[in-house]
Amino acid sequence: MKSAYELAMEKLGKPREYSDEQKSQLAEIDSLYDSKKAQAKLGADEELKKAALDPAKLDEIREQLARDLKRFEEQKESEKQKVRKDKGSE
Repeated sequence: MKSAYELAMEKLGKPREYSDEQKSQLAEIDSLYDSKKAQAKLGADEELKKAALDPAKLDEIREQLARDLKRFEEQKESEKQKVRKDKGSE
């Protein structure tokens, strides 16, 4: 499965070739952060159920979840970019 980055690069006519090790590392990073996002969503769902009658608390939980998901996405892309750049040092 190709990442959004790889698909975009192909559309631009500049496909990237990664080693099997890099592909494996990229897949591991995706898997790790997908699980972190899922865990955060489950935790937020639990908290939302507990705070069902407190609108302020509900908003706070939703905002925290949005921040966490954004942070995870940024961390994931940062880690993947490091793996992609390592190709140049081979």
